[in-house]
Amino acid sequence: SEDFAFDVDSLRIFGQQALTLEGGDNLDADSRFADLVKNGSDVHLWFNTGQYYSGMGFLKTMAPMVNTDALFKDNITAASLNFDNGKIIAKTKHYYGDEMSKLLANNRPTSITADVINRIPSSDVVAVMAFNYSPTGLKEMLRILGVDVMADAYLARLNYSIDEFVKANKGEVVVAVTDPKVKMDSMQMGGKMQVRPSRPDVNILFATSVKDKASFEKMVTLLWDVSKQITGRGGAGDDKPGIPGINYKLENNWFAVSNSPDYADKFLAGGNSNLPFVSKITGHPMGIYVDLQRIIKFAGSMVKDSSSNKLLYEASLNMWQDVTATGGDFKNKSSEGQFEINLVDKNTNSLKQLNQYIDKISTFMGTMKKERAEKWKNAMMENMRDSSALMPPNSGN
Repeated sequence: SEDFAFDVDSLRIFGQQALTLEGGDNLDADSRFADLVKNGSDVHLWFNTGQYYSGMGFLKTMAPMVNTDALFKDNITAASLNFDNGKIIAKTKHYYGDEMSKLLANNRPTSITADVINRIPSSDVVAVMAFNYSPTGLKEMLRILGVDVMADAYLARLNYSIDEFVKANKGEVVVAVTDPKVKMDSMQMGGKMQVRPSRPDVNILFATSVKDKASFEKMVTLLWDVSKQITGRGGAGDDKPGIPGINYKLENNWFAVSNSPDYADKFLAGGNSNLPFVSKITGHPMGIYVDLQRIIKFAGSMVKDSSSNKLLYEASLNMWQDVTATGGDFKNKSSEGQFEINLVDKNTNSLKQLNQYIDKISTFMGTMKKERAEKWKNAMMENMRDSSALMPPNSGN
């Protein structure tokens, strides 16, 4: 509104004021900020998440019964960024208020183990996300938010409860995408078999550990019944979850869902993989791995050849290696995390490589624009020739 309008030089004034603050008004007086700026990183970021969310009145309007203050009060996010040779590293530290700190301290999730990740039955892994959580901590979170009674009342109508969820789940979750390939399908058309255009295909897995089999089976059946009501799938004779193309099984204290029954069975059997990235994402409650090289190569195999596409493909293939991330470690009222982008060239500073890559992308955009203009010009010329061929001969009148 007009009452909050700023002049064009306001940013300069705000900057001068920020640099001349004194005493308690200065961020240096906050030990958390002081720890951030003295860690020697290239870039520092500071975000007062508690104050930001406290000013978002629509949260209270949309969910007046939810105690969001307990969730966001005194929250601070501090992050640092380093551009090293061959990699970009971001480290984060999120500080919580007293109530959330007490909850997290009393319900620390266990760390991801190599045995769990190595259950994945493939050496061609595109991406993995694994995390552990505390079912009891989730129940406590609902209590702090003030929605536990309401949630239990709703579940009671379905003959279930929060306590049964806690009893059913151990708190380990794995999601994996592997084995990308181009799939060729055939179909019957006009009495003849015709090949459909190629399409990407991958193996997808979702798995979660089971603490009590009976309680977990009850939860799965409940979810299936609810999904039938929402989607209208299934009939009166369906007494078991079943969606075309989706396979699930509960065995050896794990519940696995996949688009391949053989893939799910191998995961449940225990697997015998020795994946090379395991050590990079285990030892923490949360771990992520993404093989950028594999994604780029697979995408490149599906894209039509052109000078611009070739330029983008080669630039990306020579730049990006993989991404790893870990987090969830809680201590001293804060949780820490790390995000790392690894590059192919290990000997050159990552910021320099990033600048060079952006230059190549700019060249790619220019080349692509020229190719499109040339295709449009050729198409117009072809249409003009076709139109000329269809015109009647000049009668001389």
